[in-house]
Amino acid sequence: MLFRILRRLYLALDTTRRVTANVLFAFVMLLVIGLIWYGFRTPSIPSSSILEIDINGKVVMQPSALVGGRNWVAKMTGTRVEETTVSDVTDALRAARSDRRIKAVLLRLDHMTGAGPASIYEIGRAIKDYEASGHKVYAWSDSYTQAQWGIASHANEIYLHPMGEVKVRGLEATSFYLGSVLNKLGVTVNVAKAGAYKSAPEMFTNSAPSEDALTAQRFWLNDEWAQLSSAMETGRGLSQGYLKTWMDNYLDNLRRAGGDAARMAKETGLVNGIANWNDLRSRLAGHDCFSGACAGEFTSLGEYLGVAPLPHSSGDGAVGVVTLEGEITEESVGNGNASANALIAMIRDAEMDPSVKAVVLRINSPGGSALASEKIREALISLRKSGKPLVAYFGDMAASGGYWVSTAAQRVVSNPLSITGSIGVYGMMPTFDKSLAKLGVGVNSESTGTTGISSSPLVPFTSNAKAAAELQVSDTYAKFLYRVSQARNMTVEAVNNVAQGRVWTGRQAKERGLVDQLGTFDDAAEQAAKLAGIDKSYALKFFEPPATAGVADALLAQIASEAGLPVWIRTLAASAISAADPTSGEQKTSDFIQARTLWQVR
Repeated sequence: MLFRILRRLYLALDTTRRVTANVLFAFVMLLVIGLIWYGFRTPSIPSSSILEIDINGKVVMQPSALVGGRNWVAKMTGTRVEETTVSDVTDALRAARSDRRIKAVLLRLDHMTGAGPASIYEIGRAIKDYEASGHKVYAWSDSYTQAQWGIASHANEIYLHPMGEVKVRGLEATSFYLGSVLNKLGVTVNVAKAGAYKSAPEMFTNSAPSEDALTAQRFWLNDEWAQLSSAMETGRGLSQGYLKTWMDNYLDNLRRAGGDAARMAKETGLVNGIANWNDLRSRLAGHDCFSGACAGEFTSLGEYLGVAPLPHSSGDGAVGVVTLEGEITEESVGNGNASANALIAMIRDAEMDPSVKAVVLRINSPGGSALASEKIREALISLRKSGKPLVAYFGDMAASGGYWVSTAAQRVVSNPLSITGSIGVYGMMPTFDKSLAKLGVGVNSESTGTTGISSSPLVPFTSNAKAAAELQVSDTYAKFLYRVSQARNMTVEAVNNVAQGRVWTGRQAKERGLVDQLGTFDDAAEQAAKLAGIDKSYALKFFEPPATAGVADALLAQIASEAGLPVWIRTLAASAISAADPTSGEQKTSDFIQARTLWQVR
């Protein structure tokens, strides 16, 4: 009797389990099928639609791995992602020029967290090209940062939330100097550098910037602001110098507006009107847009990119596009867009692809590992030897290692607002022996080596280590000067005169022979197509790095990058662990320029 009851109970439970599993399986399958259908459906763009471009997150050349992996979903579903690429915005604007379904463009900028001056310039130029087709561009934000207003200034009409303000402040370069505090903590930052203006190590050795650093910084910063403010004034239809006068009279204008920053912005001509988001959409749609009532009148950027007739989507041949974005490292870290391993793989893919007739290397990088930069340059030279022309394009930044890589190109096109140059070399290694002594911690280091050089940050930096570092830095600088002299057809002496670690704007670099042409990415692509003989009709083929980084690694790299932390701080813990491992003491010459060691030639 009991056995039958237990058996029936077991059968009932087993049946319940099977039914539940099948129901869950069916639900998951239906969900997957639904997502596939939703993703691959062709969105319908109604006639007389307004293209709504929500520039979300940071404006970049190429999305990072974590965001990039979701971009295909975003483009199909119209959802927002945490980054927006320059090309997504400019391609949509150019496609909309001849698209009769699009009657106007509405830019939403309150979700934008940052954009470099070169990106602002490129998007602004695309906005003006769209307006030249006879259509209007509207811009809105709850408040405008300078970068947000820099883009909005090119629109026909600008709107601001009633509680918002326009924050035009000029360009700032704010740095903090840790020399005194590190000295009090007993941390010794050992530096070797080549280039009087290579000032990055000063953050860790000084209590204030050197005169050379200030002179160089003011020179490029003033030119950058002169160009950016002029572009914003022209875009807005203001007289040249208006923004300087506006900033000079800021408090007086604010007093006249009774402290109402939004009213002041309207009265001084920086915006056309005051409105919240839904009120503006309702006005443009011609009826109330609350509760999603205007869904048919607006098309999102993601939806439009999925169906728009994008420029250079087909042609007689392809111009390959490889993007180097971020700090140049040897291994895949974080977004992978500036990893030598990932870049070399993409370059080889472009070299082997028979449809690719020429390549544009887009660069947005402050530099990084000298060894990684040289490896990327060597891969680019191999591509050129295969017969494919190579053009480098400088975006927001192409400095130091970023410029090193460009020496492989036949032609260099720079955005006039790019930050470039910084042709110099430095290496840093902190040692913590004095810090540990202050805490009463003893350190013993045994080595079978006879070089007098230790890889451990826990022991003092010896005179042999300092001499070796200075010799390697000097040698790397000499190689840097030679690479530039060969690429730019200049003498080494002439290169040295404009090098020394000094930073230039794209316009200043052109005046000094460091770039061939000022322009945008489109200009660089046209140059590459012309060199390949396909300039009458060509497609653009973008090569992207594999998302090889783990989620935790990518997030940590992103946090470190956003915080502006140098590699030696990011890798301190890992290096300290390896220093405690007696098997990690093997020292090679290349250890001084490895991306994951404390000492780097950069």
